[in-house]
Amino acid sequence: MKKADEYITMLEQLNSGQISPKSVVGGGYKNARQVAMNWINTQIYNSMNPGGKVCQLHGNGQGKAFSSHLKATQSPVYKMLLAGGYQNINGAVVAEFGVCNSSYGSGYLIFVKTCRPRALSQRIS
Repeated sequence: MKKADEYITMLEQLNSGQISPKSVVGGGYKNARQVAMNWINTQIYNSMNPGGKVCQLHGNGQGKAFSSHLKATQSPVYKMLLAGGYQNINGAVVAEFGVCNSSYGSGYLIFVKTCRPRALSQRIS
């Protein structure tokens, strides 16, 4: 839990303005705060759930957790996942997605698990 506590502190510092999104994920992002919060939420989740890691977690437009399960499933990211239009920069494909409880605070986040295309075809066979 030590790593999770470090990430929780980082999230609180980001929310309070003590650190900038650039110090978390670097520069050049269109929505740096959202990217930083999604990255930190993913790190918190994975450190608290070592046996059930996810590749990415997505919150609302500000990077915070959705207030309800319904709002998460009505979001543009979830709709893109349903339509098969979700793309990764490394060529990985979506193996699984859904909505989960936020590991820190209250609310819901969209989770995405990806794999290499070859690994997915081996799973299906």
